Amino acid sequence: MGKEVAGDFGLKRTTAIKTALEIAERVKKCNGIIGTPECEFTAFRIKRMWLFGSTAKGCENPNDVDILIDGHECGLMQFANWKSKKSMAGFVNDRKKRSDRSFVKFRLGKTDKGYLRSCGVYTAVSSRITALRSIRGSSKMVRFHEYVVDGNLAHPRIMLYPRNDFKTQIES
Repeated sequence: MGKEVAGDFGLKRTTAIKTALEIAERVKKCNGIIGTPECEFTAFRIKRMWLFGSTAKGCENPNDVDILIDGHECGLMQFANWKSKKSMAGFVNDRKKRSDRSFVKFRLGKTDKGYLRSCGVYTAVSSRITALRSIRGSSKMVRFHEYVVDGNLAHPRIMLYPRNDFKTQIES
């Protein structure tokens, strides 16, 4: 019928490079601080981010894009636009206007998760997971790894954020 070629199920190298550069650009655009209002107005701060695995080694058909992230969750006071309660209230009112479903009720600046569950809305597990979902976007075959867990095993690795060594390698 049809011949199967090795690497049909992986990505093409050009697609993997494009995906890694798009993710790096998303993180750079928000200066490494991804706000997650669904998680009680916390944020996730990315200090450093590297590309590793088969894409970094130069494989023509990598299985996925492996990204190593060194980051942590941070609170409301570290999130640049919400340092005052007045700006936070403005954000909440703006979200209420744009939302077609009933919006989250707030109690003392925190999300009322009981109200969310009663409405059938799934709550975010953590700001880390929510932030990684948002920087992944619609990209497929992207795997995020924690620096604390996989930092020693991820070699060779190429820095994507705060400086983008991968972009300079491609251009030269």
